[in-house]
Amino acid sequence: MANLALLLQTISLSAVIFLPLASDDWYSHLSRSNGIFGLLGSALGLIIGGTAATNLGNAFTIFPKPKRQGLKTEGLYRFSRNPIYTGLIVFAFSWAHAFQNIPSLIASVVLVISLLWKVSFEERYLAQFYGDQYSRYKKTVGRFTPWF
Repeated sequence: MANLALLLQTISLSAVIFLPLASDDWYSHLSRSNGIFGLLGSALGLIIGGTAATNLGNAFTIFPKPKRQGLKTEGLYRFSRNPIYTGLIVFAFSWAHAFQNIPSLIASVVLVISLLWKVSFEERYLAQFYGDQYSRYKKTVGRFTPWF
C-alpha cells in the first residue's frame, strides 16, 4: 500500500506538470501576472524541496520507508517534518495557477491526498525506528509547515 501511495504521487505530479503543456496555447497565460507569480511560486517550491532534499543528504529516498540514518531535525526540518512535500505542494499549486489550468489544479489536490497517504506510512516507520525521539519531534514540529 505504501508503494501505491508513491505511484499515485508520481502520477499526480506528472499530471500537474504536463496537463497545462498539452494545450495549444499553454504559453499564453505566462505573460499575465498570474503566470509570472505562478512561476515564481513554482521556483520557490523547487527551492524548498531541493534544499530539504539536500538537508537529508544520504538519507534521501523517494520510497515511503525512510533510511535509518538518524532522525533529521536540522535545516528545513526544524520547521517542517516534511519540507520536501511542502515544496512539492507549493510547486504544484503555483504551476497550476501559472497556467490557469483546472485539470492541473485537480491533480494538485490529488497530489496532496497522495502525500498525506504516503506520510501516514512514513510516520509509522519513523515512530518504529526512533520511538520517543520522533514522538517529541512530532509534538514540536508541524507536518508541512510550523502550524500544520
